[in-house]
Amino acid sequence: MTVVTAPAIDLEGLLRRLHLPTPGKAQDIVRHHKLIVTAIGASQPDDAQRHLRKHLSGTLGYLAEIRARFPEYLSE
Repeated sequence: MTVVTAPAIDLEGLLRRLHLPTPGKAQDIVRHHKLIVTAIGASQPDDAQRHLRKHLSGTLGYLAEIRARFPEYLSE
């Protein structure tokens, strides 16, 4: 018996690639990175964590918009 499995999908990576062309997205990424690094450099771990969480949740907040723009990649 042969078992065929679907290739693993890097959904998070796919979402980032689909969201990156959004106007202003690249600038937001750089701004978030600077805020994180500045907080770390200032020994402010709570601020660094807050900025990191906001940065990492950014794309997920646009999931509905990304799904609407690219229905061929994402379904309900």
